[in-house]
Parts: sequence; C-alpha cells; structure tokens
Amino acid sequence: MREEFIHFYDRAFRSEKILNVGKQDVYGIDFLLQQKLVKDIYGTVSFSRMWTKYYDPRIGKEGGTFPSDNDFPYVLTVIAGKRFTGLRTELNQMPFYIRYPSYVLPFSDDMEISLRWRYATGKPFTPQEYVVTEQHREGL
Repeated sequence: MREEFIHFYDRAFRSEKILNVGKQDVYGIDFLLQQKLVKDIYGTVSFSRMWTKYYDPRIGKEGGTFPSDNDFPYVLTVIAGKRFTGLRTELNQMPFYIRYPSYVLPFSDDMEISLRWRYATGKPFTPQEYVVTEQHREGL
C-alpha cells in the first residue's frame, strides 16, 4: 500500500485550495516472454494488468473508493527484430529501382531492424457527480 497525494477540489468546500490528503492502493501483475537472438531473430512480448483505487477523502463519503484516472489498466507490448549480415552488399546487387532508393536509408552490412507495437486501454470511466444544490452564473 502506498500513500499518494490527491488534488482535492470540491465546489461545496468554497475554497480553491489544493489539499494534500488521501490514500491510494495500486496492485498489478506483469508477464514477460523473451526470445533471445536465435538464427538472427529475437522478440519480446509483455503484458501488464494494473488495478488502482483512491480512497475518497470527502466528508460523508469516507471509506468509498474510485478508480484512478492516471493509469492504463491493460498494456500489451510486442517487440520483434531481425539481424542482417551483408545487407548493403545484397542491395548493391539488386536492380536499380531497388538499389537507388535504398541509398536514402542508412543500410549497412551488419545491422538490426526491429519493430515495436503497443496497445494500451483507455482510462477507467468515472461518472461525474454534479452538485445540484448550488448554482453559478456563467458568462456575462
């Protein structure tokens, strides 16, 4: 369990002070699968699941919790790569329509090319609660 700071703003409080009150719990699990360099190919798959909850510090709502809006509950990352040897020499032997555009990119004889893809879910939904007992005039 970890103590954190919550920016507490309540219109009924009638103050614009940001208070250092509150507590947050964070739980999670990570899974990592890694393939070391074998036959010039390597890769990594990583999955993370996280749960967070803030304890409600407001008077009258003590003990209640709500999800944090600063986390991403599900994160999946995939990394794949390939190591090349003699790539520049092979490209120089290709037809001109492949060889000449390849000079724009920094290909060399010994190099690695990798790809990284990440998927993260959106922030958790927290319903808005409106104070209907007070009204504020907006605009002119």
